[in-house]
Amino acid sequence: DVEVGYYVSVLGLGAKPSDVRFHGEGKLGPYAKALDQRPTGAGSLNTFWRSVENLRLATKEMIWGASQAAPLRRLQIDGQLWLFDYASV
Repeated sequence: DVEVGYYVSVLGLGAKPSDVRFHGEGKLGPYAKALDQRPTGAGSLNTFWRSVENLRLATKEMIWGASQAAPLRRLQIDGQLWLFDYASV
C-alpha cells in the first residue's frame, strides 16, 4: 500500500500500464483517503495535489478520496474504484 500525500506522484515507468503492477489480496495499492475524518468535517474537500499514472492495480479496491488537482491517468484497475473515502460517510 502507498498512501499518496500532498505533492506526490506515483508513476509507472513501463511503456504501458500493465508493465508496472500493484497486486495483493486485501491491499489497496496507491490510495488517497480523506484528510478530515471528523463526522462534520470537510472530508475529501481538502485532499488535492497528488496523482497516479501508468500502472495496473490488481488489488481488491482502490480508494481515491480526492477533491481537485488529483488525476488518475492511464490506469488498469481490476477491482473496485472508490472516488470518495467511504470510511468517512
